[in-house]
Amino acid sequence: MGSVSEQLGTFAASVRSDKLPPAVRERTALALLDTIGVMIGARRLDEARPIFAHVEESGGKPEAVALGVTPRVPARAAAFANAWLADLLDLEDTYKVGGGHPGATVVPAALAMADRQGATGSEIMAGLVAGYEVANRLAFALFPHQGHHVLTTGTAGAIGAAAAAGRLLALPAPILTEALNIAAYLLPASCADTLWQGASSKPAHAAQAASVGVEAALLAARGFTAAPLDGPHGYLTVNDVTSEEMARATHGLGVEYTVAECAIKLYPCCGYAHGAIDAAIALHRRLRGAWADIDTVTVRSYDLVVDSIGGRYTEPGASFTRCQFSLPYLVAVALADGRLGIPQLTSARRADPLVHALAGRVRVTEDPALTAQYPERFPYEVEVMVRGSALVESVEAPRGTRQRPLTRSEIREKFDTLTEPALGRAASASLADAVSRLDALDAFSLSTVVESARDRPC
Repeated sequence: MGSVSEQLGTFAASVRSDKLPPAVRERTALALLDTIGVMIGARRLDEARPIFAHVEESGGKPEAVALGVTPRVPARAAAFANAWLADLLDLEDTYKVGGGHPGATVVPAALAMADRQGATGSEIMAGLVAGYEVANRLAFALFPHQGHHVLTTGTAGAIGAAAAAGRLLALPAPILTEALNIAAYLLPASCADTLWQGASSKPAHAAQAASVGVEAALLAARGFTAAPLDGPHGYLTVNDVTSEEMARATHGLGVEYTVAECAIKLYPCCGYAHGAIDAAIALHRRLRGAWADIDTVTVRSYDLVVDSIGGRYTEPGASFTRCQFSLPYLVAVALADGRLGIPQLTSARRADPLVHALAGRVRVTEDPALTAQYPERFPYEVEVMVRGSALVESVEAPRGTRQRPLTRSEIREKFDTLTEPALGRAASASLADAVSRLDALDAFSLSTVVESARDRPC
């Protein structure tokens, strides 16, 4: 049967688009559409500008397109920049266990290598499926050892990015296996405090992971090797992953596909907040705009929500990332505005003292009965007290999760909202159409996106 590394490498090297179930191809194309939309939407943010300058000044061989950077750059740099954009809004897809964001690493690595190699649409599809499977399965194997204090976007995501890049290089199975091993040797530590504390370098875990994936594939192609994931001191072993947990990485490999188990996010913030936001938006409608009359807000949920974002309070002028990872702020602004999108995270909205004052009246507590339901469900209860009367909304799972999946039209609406300001309606629709026909395309590159956006302001 071989080691975990060998099984994953053999699978990744063997993926062919024409052999995939139609439902898997369709869902993978939607994942690509969603991630590209998120990247384009993030390109316009002020918070993205420094990374464009950093990548452009680094120079190098012109191999691939990085959104927001005028000249082409090395593939590893393009993967880095585009993954930074994919993670900046925190709107990318999320795997069901471990909190990993496979699209933020796999898609940028695949597109960068596809650009470098001049890959066809069907080759890109194969690379994406290889990458998603490896990233998601390893995130599951690493849970609960990672996923809260260490972020699987940077760890499992880097190995998934190597699978995608290696498949697009058409590496044979033994060499692609080494690409996975090398990625595990190079991947970022991804310590979670940078994320939970709202530091501006938060997207670096995805960016470094995508870049590592490309680098690992290129190193493997030149004959370099590394220790197996499940060796005596391999990456899984040193993270205390048991043999039973390691088996999660290969169970049903090539038969059961995980891409459909990824949540498509509706809100540009930490996924742990989404159910509470759903409830807060419903309460906004019931309050009929009287949010200033709210006395107190109580959010009840499972333990990870409380431990990670429940006690992170903000003040006027708090940073973009801090507000993305503050459940009190997110619930307060959703109660006030009845929605949560990019406008709720602008510098002007973050400066409103009334929103932060309401956030200060939000208390987040663990309910053991709700903790027992995770990760099969993602339950939340939000209660507001208004002039002595209680209003309560409960959510078993946020919109966009596998329990409440978005429709194709809802995913397209999200894409349009993110891309039309940058590309215009016609170019946005043309891009969406190209992604829907990915298998049939002789080539697909982000260069068409850059051309469409060239005359529009960031």
